[in-house]
Amino acid sequence: MFDTFKVIHVYSRANAIEDGTLVDVSPAAKAIGFKVPVAISATLFETILSGITPGSSSAVAVINHLLASAISEIQFSLNADQIEFQFGMRRTKVICHIGPGDTPEPVITIMTSADL
Repeated sequence: MFDTFKVIHVYSRANAIEDGTLVDVSPAAKAIGFKVPVAISATLFETILSGITPGSSSAVAVINHLLASAISEIQFSLNADQIEFQFGMRRTKVICHIGPGDTPEPVITIMTSADL
């Protein structure tokens, strides 16, 4: 059906991770129970880093807290491909979306509403 169309540009999830638009947090996500690859947007990552001050939590601790919050929200939102929740001291609106990645296998992307 689409064999006659010429592909002009392809930008994959792998490209987004490679260029820093997405930050792969899959190892940390797997450690807390996620079964599919997880990435967070660069915007959300920068929001996390901007909240880190000397003597406060590390970025790793905040990302782990974000992932734990996301998995908790996911468990209460069965059969949804996208959920929203508030995260952190600044009550950042976070969107968690599951869908196909570069292959048909599912992946999760966690982002801010500003990323949409």
